[in-house]
Amino acid sequence: MSEITKQPRRNSSNSNPKVSLGSPTLLGSPASRLPLQNGLYTDAEFRVQNMPIQTDVVWKRPKEICPFPEFIADGATHDCWFLSAVASLSLYPSLLQRVIPPGQSFQEGYNGCFNFRFWQYGEWTEVQIDDRLPTKNGQLIYLFSTNRNEFWSALLEKAYAKLKGGYNALNLGLPHEAMADMTGGVTEVFTVPPDHRMLGSFLGSLLQKGALINCGNSRGSPEKTNELGIVFGHAYSVTGLETVRGKC
Repeated sequence: MSEITKQPRRNSSNSNPKVSLGSPTLLGSPASRLPLQNGLYTDAEFRVQNMPIQTDVVWKRPKEICPFPEFIADGATHDCWFLSAVASLSLYPSLLQRVIPPGQSFQEGYNGCFNFRFWQYGEWTEVQIDDRLPTKNGQLIYLFSTNRNEFWSALLEKAYAKLKGGYNALNLGLPHEAMADMTGGVTEVFTVPPDHRMLGSFLGSLLQKGALINCGNSRGSPEKTNELGIVFGHAYSVTGLETVRGKC
């Protein structure tokens, strides 16, 4: 998986994924029972109106964005609240496969339909979407990978947006909420102890047990950075712990 980047969001009116857009001319697939348009699945339940970015939005499938799209490639992942949870999840393939069922691709068996799973109210809920993604000037508006042929992260974001009620529902959020939705695990929020020397041993034991950890610094103006380069109001994924000796 490759590094992924997220564009800032703008406010928009509410969106309900359960409200149908209408009834386009669709053909049913005898094998899959999916509504197909031009041979590809079209999700009529995903709201495409009232997008946070209104001007010149064009919905395109990955095969219309690049000639050889891939669902998952090799690499790493990171970014803000939703992305910090995805980043932690990507470190554990067995957990990631619960959310992203294996065997999906743009090659064999491709019909424009992708499935994801999220933990909701004590059970795994499957969310089905088509692969149309919002673009502007030929580029993805929201989440995208540094490998421009890779689309798993953008499609995962769309599925999560559908679950929550639309892209605008992801304007604000907390990493532990997304973490619970993608693991089914119990999350805990704590404040860094005043004695920072205790933090290393505390986090080290959690990481050794396989805990997924996110962090953030809210003690400053949003989007400003501290002396270490940490952006206030942003979420980060903790992937390891090292002791560094400085000069006295």
